[in-house]
Amino acid sequence: MKKLALQCSVTLIGFLTAIFLFISVDRLRMNYNEQGVYFDEETATTYYSQALEVYCGITAVLLLLTILLLFWMRKLS
Repeated sequence: MKKLALQCSVTLIGFLTAIFLFISVDRLRMNYNEQGVYFDEETATTYYSQALEVYCGITAVLLLLTILLLFWMRKLS
């Protein structure tokens, strides 16, 4: 039962890591101006470069957590 819960946790955290990695790479490719602002004319949305740091930080924490859970799962096997 413990192994199944750990496998589900690894899957969920890995999926979240992939989502935040995708968002981080997408935000990294945007052409920000001097003020650190990107305006998407199609959707009328403003993106700020400060959010990139937050998304990269969340991605790093989730990746570390995924790796630690994988090692823990391997140790139980």
